[in-house]
Amino acid sequence: MTYAVISQWTSSVSRESEAGKNNEKTAQEKYVPGLKALGALHAYFIYTGDMTFSVITIYPDEAVASAAIAKQNAMRSQAAADMPVSLISEARGAIFASL
Repeated sequence: MTYAVISQWTSSVSRESEAGKNNEKTAQEKYVPGLKALGALHAYFIYTGDMTFSVITIYPDEAVASAAIAKQNAMRSQAAADMPVSLISEARGAIFASL
C-alpha cells in the first residue's frame, strides 16, 4: 500500500520575492531529486499561502518511507540551512484511496 509523508512549512520570505523564487529553484533542483533518491515515487511542494507550503511525498510503501526517515530529517535540516524556512509539523500514513 502506498504511503504518504506530509510536512507543513513556513518561510520568512514571500513566495513572490526574489528569495521566494530562489526557494522554488532550490526545491526543484535539489530537494525533489533528493526525495526521489530516498525512494519516493512522487514529491510535491505545494503553496498553501504566501509564506507557507506543504511537501507531500509519496512512497511505494511504509517500509521504504520508514527507511528514509533519518535521511529525510537530515534533508529537512539542510533545507532550513539553505533557505529561510522552518518545519511546522509532519503527518504520515497509508494511502487508502486515490485517483
